[in-house]
Parts: sequence; structure tokens; C-alpha cells
Amino acid sequence: MEARRRQRYYYRKRRMNGRVFSEYLGKGAAAEQQLARDRIRQAETRRRLAEAALDQQLDELERILCALSRALLYSRGYYLHKRQWRRRHDYPSPR
Repeated sequence: MEARRRQRYYYRKRRMNGRVFSEYLGKGAAAEQQLARDRIRQAETRRRLAEAALDQQLDELERILCALSRALLYSRGYYLHKRQWRRRHDYPSPR
């Protein structure tokens, strides 16, 4: 919202090819409603971006934990056979 000549007008700013363009959307109650809708949409966009970042972090954590668990199992004498972990027969038992 911008105030010009004691009246509030709503302009939406957009960037295209590095330039900023102002799009006039109205004044008064209609402009206030459009502003509220835009703010809700912006909040949803921020929430989606935050969720995407969190998903990416969780994927990375899962990858690291899988690598660590594989390393531990290999070091304890296990091997992977058809997606099932099995203990090697010739590996000394940890007693």
C-alpha cells in the first residue's frame, strides 16, 4: 500500500529481467482485500520453501546415517545379501 494525496493505493511490485514493475491493483476496501490475499499467498510460499529446505536437510541426514550404519555393520563382519544383512561365518565372534 502506498499513500498518495491522502489516499491509499495498492501497487504490486514485480521483477522481470532485473527490472522492477509496478502493477496498480486499486484503492480502498478492494485494495485491502487484495493485499490480504497477497500476504496469505506470500506466507504460503515462505512455508513451502521452508518445508523444502527441511526435507532436503532430512534427506542428507538419512544419507549420512545409512552410510554410518553400513560402515558399522561391515566393520562387525556383516555383509549384504539380497537386501538382507548376514553375518560372515569366518568372522570371529565378539565375546
